[in-house]
Amino acid sequence: MADRSVKSVGCKLPSHNLFRKRLLRPGTDMTAYADFYRYSINQPESFWAEQSKLIDWQLAPQVICDHSQPPFAKWFVGGTTNLCHNAVDRHLLQRPHQPALIAVSTETGLERSY
Repeated sequence: MADRSVKSVGCKLPSHNLFRKRLLRPGTDMTAYADFYRYSINQPESFWAEQSKLIDWQLAPQVICDHSQPPFAKWFVGGTTNLCHNAVDRHLLQRPHQPALIAVSTETGLERSY
């Protein structure tokens, strides 16, 4: 098995934090949210290394963030994952009858579940 150690090379997160709403469970109190957010800002490599463990990787990343060519950054360098597997396939054993996708058209009002 490949070495699971991960290197960090001094990355900073972008100033926009769109990820905030998605990573905490619904109903989380604001103190826990504030701590979670502060951790993500103060220690981004550690934070994202932990978050990366929440998905399945075909090949684990060797470097969480490579910022060797500023202002550009490369995240999860060396890692390979499968979006479809992480979004749908890995959940099938626990939730086989739950919809994988619900499409709602705001134009027609039509809702479809797949």
